[in-house]
Amino acid sequence: MHGRFLDAVDMAFIHGTLVEPEGLAELRAAHAAAPQDLETRARMLRAMAWLYRSMGPSEDFLKEVEWWIRHQPKRAAVYICSSAVSLASEHADYLRLKDAWIAALADTPDDLEVNLAASELFRTQEPDLALATLERAHALEPEHMDLQTSIGQIWLDRAREARSGGDADSEARAASQALRWLTMAVGAAKNLDQRSQVLGSACLAAVFAHEFDRAHLLSQEALELAARFPLIMERGDARYSAHEALGLLALHAGDNERAKRELGLAAKALKGQDLDSTGISFDLANALLQRSEQASVLAFLREVVKHWKVDHMQIYEWCRQLKRGGSPPLTRLGGE
Repeated sequence: MHGRFLDAVDMAFIHGTLVEPEGLAELRAAHAAAPQDLETRARMLRAMAWLYRSMGPSEDFLKEVEWWIRHQPKRAAVYICSSAVSLASEHADYLRLKDAWIAALADTPDDLEVNLAASELFRTQEPDLALATLERAHALEPEHMDLQTSIGQIWLDRAREARSGGDADSEARAASQALRWLTMAVGAAKNLDQRSQVLGSACLAAVFAHEFDRAHLLSQEALELAARFPLIMERGDARYSAHEALGLLALHAGDNERAKRELGLAAKALKGQDLDSTGISFDLANALLQRSEQASVLAFLREVVKHWKVDHMQIYEWCRQLKRGGSPPLTRLGGE
């Protein structure tokens, strides 16, 4: 019986569908009754991760994640990296999982997957620690695309933070670093699938670094690849970010109408994506809000909310504020 339930959860994981809340009691019973061999326990862990993605974290899942990080860090990096990040919304839980990853890094300092997984957690609350972890790993394998991408993403986050605070000099410095690392990652990509995962971020980094011609070329490349290879390119955020970048370029040129059209195209590019996994940033929408374009941003958010597999109350709250004439800062959602 428990084996059939786990088979069903495995299929849900593969097809990207959520497990119904009614499965929680059966999962707990299966977990209590299961043999404690690692293969069964690993299936249980993946089932718990997928179920709690629907329902939110719990203490029993947190304990299981902590056990895997401390005792099987290489497999933990594969099975529960993103789930561990979502568990760490409370600072005390973050510290608990941070301690586990620090111990794992002490035992396996040269393992790239462990370094990447630990840095993903650190990035949520201590980006400097995440950056130091990634740079140490990068020294071991300088051509590793995932390391280059992750370092570039942290610098891009810093550029966004400086941009929102109106610090143009810090934005330009951070964006230049982001573009440098992301350009390396684009060059290190071995296939279109890998290229699509980093090309969108590179587009935006080029805009923030005021490399406008480069941003335009990268955006056009992303859209041309999406037109030629739609099944590959839809798995990344390249199309969405390319339209965002083109919209930001239009704003820089004073063309608000073109920017609003690009925002609409960005929303349409989200069709088929799993935003709970990939996440989404709102660089163009925030820039349009600064120009009092609430109506366009409201229409955009109403389209975006259709692509979440679980309701995201934050978007509804933003919509409520926009309808009242407000301009709430739109922060990154998902991807945890």
